[in-house]
Amino acid sequence: MDIQGEAKVAVAGLEGPFERDELIEQLAQVGEATGCTLQAFDPDAVYGPEHLEAAARKALRAHREGRALARDLAAEIACYAAGTHQIKEALATTGLPQQGDALAVVAIGREPERALEQVIEAAGFTRSDELLAGSPAVLDRLGIPASMREQVGQEAWAALVLEQVALLDAEK
Repeated sequence: MDIQGEAKVAVAGLEGPFERDELIEQLAQVGEATGCTLQAFDPDAVYGPEHLEAAARKALRAHREGRALARDLAAEIACYAAGTHQIKEALATTGLPQQGDALAVVAIGREPERALEQVIEAAGFTRSDELLAGSPAVLDRLGIPASMREQVGQEAWAALVLEQVALLDAEK
């Protein structure tokens, strides 16, 4: 994907059985056909679509400015989503299991919704954005302590996740 061009971000929750390695290949094929970068996540590691949208935008900006952690934009998105500089740790925190029946996908490019539609069609998924709602367990998984959540209250939990995404830039 030409990361210098105008890029849009789209996020979707998807339901349907998958095998991780086959799914990664399908995402690569759709990405090549559409000129988009796609990254899949365990929906149990996502706290709202804004979480992945922010991670994708921060990753794109890091690549454009030459300060990316990873050469691959998809891996960079995973790092921001997990709030870590370590790709291996990011994938362990937010990545997909070997097999499953639900996932979250972020697409970034000129026509990310078209890319998501192609993923849905190719794999036989059903769109289910409710999977992205988030829960206290997601916050645990992302390393946001209960003590911090208690200080701000539930209405600000999404802001804590977005702050963690943003803080990765400050730690570089």
